[in-house]
Parts: sequence; structure tokens; C-alpha cells
Amino acid sequence: MWRSSWRKFLPSLAAALGVGAALAVPAVAATVTAAQYGFSFSLPPRWTQIPLDSKDIGAFISAAAKGDPSMENVLDQQAVQAGKKGLKIFAVGPVSGDFFPNMNIAVASAAGTPTGSAFIDLMTAEVKLTLTEAGAMQLKVVPTHIPLGPAVQATYKLQFNLWSRVFPVYGLQFYLEHGPRLYVITFSALSPAEDRATAQIVDGTWRW
Repeated sequence: MWRSSWRKFLPSLAAALGVGAALAVPAVAATVTAAQYGFSFSLPPRWTQIPLDSKDIGAFISAAAKGDPSMENVLDQQAVQAGKKGLKIFAVGPVSGDFFPNMNIAVASAAGTPTGSAFIDLMTAEVKLTLTEAGAMQLKVVPTHIPLGPAVQATYKLQFNLWSRVFPVYGLQFYLEHGPRLYVITFSALSPAEDRATAQIVDGTWRW
């Protein structure tokens, strides 16, 4: 069922790397290409894509953890979780305190999903219900049109618990159909303005 396909991504809405490890990131914008899913886009400067295949993620974890077993464990859990949730793209920006602003893209089959305005209407209701059940605060779910096409946009706040510290993380999501697939694009940061700035770059450079 298409409902179970996209709902499994919800636990990863704020899939933040909650560690303050130093991470080498490029000073110029990097291009992310997912040929098998038919899209490409540019990341903001100083953002980097984290490859989720086992060989590359292992090298990243070792470098970022810098020999700290607790950090390595956190990063390893994040990578495993991302893979299990079906995330296809995962990227992080420069660390802010204990938090890496991040984005992820999930891709699922759109089989059985309504199309056109029926998709927008149904997803608006479904996303609002499911995010409410997930504990999202300051939730707003609206139909929108972005350079990628018609979409459902969700903005929300979640309480992020890290090492006995609780702090707010803001999320911005887009749900859309393209061809035979459903795409869920999620941005997470410590402020809504940062989410919007990252989304503007990604949306403005996206190519199908």
C-alpha cells in the first residue's frame, strides 16, 4: 500500500546527526545526482552528501567520530536507520552546536496513489493527521507549487532529545509525485529560516 510506503519515513523527519564532531565539508556547492531516480540538484556551499552504501558510510563514520566510540555509535545508528527507512539521499550542513542541519530524500512507488488534485487533497489530509500523531508542533500543512511541481508542504517543530538535552528542531517537508514514484523531501535545522534557505537552493537547482 502506498500509505505504508510513505509513512515509514516519518520517524526520520528530523534525522539529525546530533554530534558536535568536526566534519570536512566542501566550500563550494556540490551537485547530487540520483540517476536511477531521475533527478539532480545542488547543495548549499559547505554542505556534503553522506553516501549510505556500507563502504562509504563506514569511512565517513570513522573520520567523523575521530576515535570516539560514543560518536561512532550515534553515527552508525543514524546510517542504519536511514537505510532501513528507504532514504535515498542524505546530506548535512556545517555543525551548529551539537546539531548538523540536514536534508533527506525518500523515494517510494506511487502505485495506487491518486494523481493530480486528488493526490494533493488526500496527501494534505494524510500528512496533517500522521504528523500530528507523531507529535509535531506548530504544524502547518498546505498545498503548494514549487519548481519541482505541485506538492504538499509541511512545516513543524519537534523536540529533539540528545544526551539528556532537549532542544527544538524545525522541519520543512515536500510531498510530490513524479512519474511512477512518490518523493518526500525533508529539511531539518535549528530555525525555520535555515530550512527555507536550504530548500530554496535545492528547489531552484533541481532537474528531472
